[in-house]
Amino acid sequence: MHFYWQFLISRVLYLFMNVSKLYTSGVNSSTISFNGLKKIAQRTLYESSDVLKIPTANSASAMVGALPNDYIKKLLAANPINKKAAIVDIQQAFGKAADSLNQINLANKQGLQNIVNGSKEERLEAFKQILEKIRKLDDSYFFDDDYRSTKLINWSNPENSKKSISQAQSILESTLKKHKVLSQTDNIRIDDLGEGMFGRAFRISCKNNNGENVLSDKVMKVYKDISQEEDFMANSALLKKKVINESLPELKQHLKKQTALYPNQKTFFIQAENSLNIPKRFEDMSENDFFQYQKRVSHVDLQQFDKAHGLYREANSTAFIKKAMGHKMDNSNLAKQYLFDLKANYALSEFIPKSPAHKYYKHTNLDNLGIFYADESADNIISGKIIDLGGMVPSEKKLSENPLTRRIYKKLQNASDLNTQTSIFNQQYELMLKTTDSTKKESIKNALTLHLDGLRPSEILALKLPLNKLYELSPRAYSMVSGN
Repeated sequence: MHFYWQFLISRVLYLFMNVSKLYTSGVNSSTISFNGLKKIAQRTLYESSDVLKIPTANSASAMVGALPNDYIKKLLAANPINKKAAIVDIQQAFGKAADSLNQINLANKQGLQNIVNGSKEERLEAFKQILEKIRKLDDSYFFDDDYRSTKLINWSNPENSKKSISQAQSILESTLKKHKVLSQTDNIRIDDLGEGMFGRAFRISCKNNNGENVLSDKVMKVYKDISQEEDFMANSALLKKKVINESLPELKQHLKKQTALYPNQKTFFIQAENSLNIPKRFEDMSENDFFQYQKRVSHVDLQQFDKAHGLYREANSTAFIKKAMGHKMDNSNLAKQYLFDLKANYALSEFIPKSPAHKYYKHTNLDNLGIFYADESADNIISGKIIDLGGMVPSEKKLSENPLTRRIYKKLQNASDLNTQTSIFNQQYELMLKTTDSTKKESIKNALTLHLDGLRPSEILALKLPLNKLYELSPRAYSMVSGN
């Protein structure tokens, strides 16, 4: 019993000291964050976002990362009496701004709902607007994707959107001025950059009276609840079903007129007309049953996407990559991701302008971390930088889940020349043979095997490994040089 209480007291003291460190250390830098959650997020690339959702469920705040460096520097230059309280106040202001901006997402969902439940004429006109957006893009891909095609239209009232943005600007401006991050003559402007499946992005600019930036532009991503998107996806499909059921002749007539106006897009309009059909299994289904069916399908789709996208996953990907790279990534091809607030549902990152890449970015080799970027597109890579870290998935768990394997593998892959690489390999091989720690032995072996599997025959031969040892490490490498 004596040892039990001794252990318990030691744990309490340990936790107290670490919590104290969280609030007293790091205030002179931008590393103030919810430290315990950050450590969880850094560990590996998780299969499920529940790993981060569960510990945040009952906490008052849950953040991964910190406020941007330029915000922290301005704040500390003002020498606030209570630095921690000032930082928390700014973070909470961003949370309140996120609430205001999320009203745009909610209004967009409600706007589509109103059209679906409105008159036949309103639905037909809305569908014509969607077709016109697709025509301008000249991309027939959208015909097969009701959800993405419906996303091309902003269904919310523009005046309400302006009001939400104005409220968010006022919240941030007053708070940043209160803490002297902005002067009294500076101002904030927020611009809507557009909406994705899991959130909407906004550009935040802070300028003085001369129109000059006093802080670098940031992107604030406001995340949506999955249930919001399930309704939107179901209504996207229902809108098309209703329009085809009740207005097909008028729609075909409209397409004929459009073909006359744009004869060079004749093939496009033929494809558009061919897309105006409903699968037979849905023809006699009631509108309510159809909506509920589409919502169930949407739920499954979004749950799958949620494994690699959304607030929790992007926080996890960012923290893991930063930790796993082992060095600063200021000049990398990944946009800086500053802060993820898992309770207030927003994230802050650097703004990358859409201009030709004129600067060299050090390429972040995700393969070395056991990661594959599955969401590479023109929307997610701007001016040579990956701006959205959703879509990062494990490609080699031996690397993504084991820091020692990853560290040795990276060292081998980053060797400056073949001689250095061979020397590192042989050192690690000898260490693997000598160590009595079975976990360490397996970690080193996995790194050597993964390295061998990617070598050319000449590089394998340069290692001068006995064939029996080579076969033990990598049957693939063995077959390449032995002829067997």
